[in-house]
Amino acid sequence: AALLSIMVACQKSADTGAVPVVRLVKPCDPQKGDMLLTEVSMGSTVAIIGEGLSAVCKIWFNDRQASLNPTMITATSIIVSVPSTMPKVFTNTMILETSTGKRCEYPISVIIPAPSVDRVECLYAPAGSDLRIHGKYFFAKENGLVDVTFPGNISAQVKSVTETLITCVVPEGAD
Repeated sequence: AALLSIMVACQKSADTGAVPVVRLVKPCDPQKGDMLLTEVSMGSTVAIIGEGLSAVCKIWFNDRQASLNPTMITATSIIVSVPSTMPKVFTNTMILETSTGKRCEYPISVIIPAPSVDRVECLYAPAGSDLRIHGKYFFAKENGLVDVTFPGNISAQVKSVTETLITCVVPEGAD
């Protein structure tokens, strides 16, 4: 459905042939409405302010394309959520594109949030058993793994990592 709405938005946009212009990016939080952003967090919702924005049908933050809602796009503003997936290439650039290929680049950095644990399966898992940790932003390091440390500074053997799940072995002596 989201893909269909993006395709419809691109086909129905009133593309005048003009290049979109971004003047500033602001948070959507009313308490922070006067702030101008030079960096945004993954998963945050921002307002892009400029001109010629009604023809925009694609937006990228680094190399990740954002989902657009056509009802949140006007000639002077776009409300969009920053993608929550880790970029493969960091360009520190937001790119807006129209259905006719006109592009606008705007410098902005995407902040990678700290890992966040939502829940742990089997909180009282015995030593040697697998423990599954659910959450967000579990981005693997260069070796493909993350570090999991139990109280007492006891490191666990990590078996697998995705952006939302870590499976590790409970170490001896872990509480």
